[in-house]
Amino acid sequence: MRHYTVALAAAFLALSAYAEDPVSPKAPEFTTKTSGISVGAGFGTGTYGEQIPGHVALELDGVKSWDGRKYVLTWNAQAGATGGYAGNQHPGFFFAGGYLKGNGELGYRLTPESNWSPYMSGGADAAFSGVAALGTPLDKYDTINNLDGLAGVNGAFSLRYSLGASYLNPKHALTLTAFVQEALRAPGSFSDSTLYNEVGLHGQYDYKNSFSIVMEALYGTSLLDTHDSAFGSTTEKERFEAVMSVRKLFGKGWWVALDTKVSEEGAKTVYSGSPVTYTTNGPLSPYVGLSLGIPIELGVPAK
Repeated sequence: MRHYTVALAAAFLALSAYAEDPVSPKAPEFTTKTSGISVGAGFGTGTYGEQIPGHVALELDGVKSWDGRKYVLTWNAQAGATGGYAGNQHPGFFFAGGYLKGNGELGYRLTPESNWSPYMSGGADAAFSGVAALGTPLDKYDTINNLDGLAGVNGAFSLRYSLGASYLNPKHALTLTAFVQEALRAPGSFSDSTLYNEVGLHGQYDYKNSFSIVMEALYGTSLLDTHDSAFGSTTEKERFEAVMSVRKLFGKGWWVALDTKVSEEGAKTVYSGSPVTYTTNGPLSPYVGLSLGIPIELGVPAK
């Protein structure tokens, strides 16, 4: 993790020597935000087979700068109910439950008097869900397939440090960063959680009260290897994830959002006395979802 941090710090120092497009310190700040009820559905695949989930959730989302565009706060929070149909064969099973998730990032622009500025930030991401496979006892979930990431009690928490560049004026906000993070992931139960070192690239563009797009890709390996004395083996977990979210805002606070995600998990196992590394990969798990946002205060546009 140390050499990743050193590389990002060097890149940040190089960026700090570059700034252009000076603007007035008294120029207006940038603010865009939405709040309302999100209703949507999607389709995805995983170890459990296929899923067709739907959701209804309260969602808050936004980007805001202050103090002469020196600081930038980005946030998204959701609390809702989910339900749908899944399975690796037909007939499958129905599922229903609830979830909470949110992320926030506080960024600092080194040259706030310029539209372009070197940028550094710290952030956190958390998610929790409790979902039941209807008609199946909790201790019998594995009898209908591995439901990690879908049913049961699932959670994740990460802390992130980012370096990159920011473009900001009263109508446009763009951040391009590289990041390192520590992520605790428990896709099946908190008794079987894994701590990962992860690195990645992140980009976000917001056009005030009109349009936004977020893209991110990351790769991580487990911080602690798993040792099996009975077999004399050492296993390191690894994971890859890429996401993209596109949101179009309309008059009076309505929005439509398209969310896509693809992820894959695997492991590398080495046995004592053997020079061979055995690599196993789980199924590639894609997901695509479409949702409609209904503003909480109809007739009041986002400020």
